[in-house]
Amino acid sequence: MLNVEKLISCRNRIQEEAKKYGFVNVRIGAEEGLEEYPREIILNFNSNKSSKESYFPFREFLQQLLNADITLNFHSDLLEWLIDPGFPSIQYTLDSAIPLNELTNEPFPDQFTRQMAKTRLVSKEVEEKSYKIEEKEEAVEGSKKRSFRQIVQDSRNPALEKGADDSSAENKNKRKKCKVDPETERPKYSEDARNLADRG
Repeated sequence: MLNVEKLISCRNRIQEEAKKYGFVNVRIGAEEGLEEYPREIILNFNSNKSSKESYFPFREFLQQLLNADITLNFHSDLLEWLIDPGFPSIQYTLDSAIPLNELTNEPFPDQFTRQMAKTRLVSKEVEEKSYKIEEKEEAVEGSKKRSFRQIVQDSRNPALEKGADDSSAENKNKRKKCKVDPETERPKYSEDARNLADRG
């Protein structure tokens, strides 16, 4: 069984020894429920050595140092994908595991409870952030599709093919006053314009 005071007093030595064997992120875990005297130490493995080569000597070091029988377990990202929903205790152990450098003198059950709440809060924040990113990406994608559809619609609109200048009021008035006869290619004046010319 692990003792809080003993773990805290040996914290630096444990972490230094863990690095020698290629272990990182030393955490204290509860095998089930809110154990008052846990015996499980969880590690992340980061070494060229095989876990079998490091497991027994490091476990022996911990047992002698802490004067306790312990369970040594490894954790990796792969394990998170392999957790069987039928064994929620495994997930509980990971979610409630207390980092060795965050260990306090409080009773273990209180620390496990606090760590569990912290883990769930972080998980919720990550999920919400991920959801917002997905929403933003979907909005951008939708905007791109709308822009593309607008371009297609504009290309099919005959009124826009003449250009913005042709649709101006000034150009419309010019076209009314002076039209070109397609046969003679000369200006074709309106009836009123011809009458004025005759009077002059």
